[in-house]
Amino acid sequence: MHFKSFIFSIFVLIFISVTAFSQERNSFFSVGSGVSIPVGTYSGTDYEESCFTTTGINLNLEGAWYFLPYLGIGAQVGYNLHPVDARALGYARVQNDPFLIDVFTRSEPYQLITAGIGPYASWNIWKDLSFHGKVLAGMIFGKTPYQVFEPEYFLEGPRYEVKTSAQDYGFIVIPGIGFQYNVSPCIGLKIDSEFYYREMIYGFNTGNGIRNDYRTTSFINTSLGLVVIL
Repeated sequence: MHFKSFIFSIFVLIFISVTAFSQERNSFFSVGSGVSIPVGTYSGTDYEESCFTTTGINLNLEGAWYFLPYLGIGAQVGYNLHPVDARALGYARVQNDPFLIDVFTRSEPYQLITAGIGPYASWNIWKDLSFHGKVLAGMIFGKTPYQVFEPEYFLEGPRYEVKTSAQDYGFIVIPGIGFQYNVSPCIGLKIDSEFYYREMIYGFNTGNGIRNDYRTTSFINTSLGLVVIL
């Protein structure tokens, strides 16, 4: 897949940029993890337009080279996992279908991979504490969950129904802010917050052809990272 090649290229860019120019004190490489909070219709419970997601996790690799004390360029790769509220999804489906009495729902989580590059800025606040900002441009890849429904109808109906996974990817802009505290000249800790927004189009094969589901994907990542100062 071309997207996997793009992810690999971003990772290589992170490694090269932060090692080739390690003389800049603000240059860094970091590994982080934290919570990923869906917002808007992505976490809503409307059967026709929502995804029923709940708070999940995020993992990220990040690095930047500062060509000025306060300005640099960097890149980030992230992975996000958002579980589905199966009970709320089942309830919404019963409300949407007048012939349905109840339904037992099993669902995998939504999976998202992001990658971006762009400018980084840093302002020293007090001693070893600094404030950071960034605006990244890149790609987002999304995969919907594999879901199994076991419905109970008023009359006869299928014993179970399966909704297979679908995929989509596209351009995204990722703004972010954070704070970093340098524990030593080589090691630091940082807290970051980023916002993600993209309308994804997932195509599903049906008996009447391909059905496209338009799903707005928006979430906020908050993570704690270990920083290697270069």
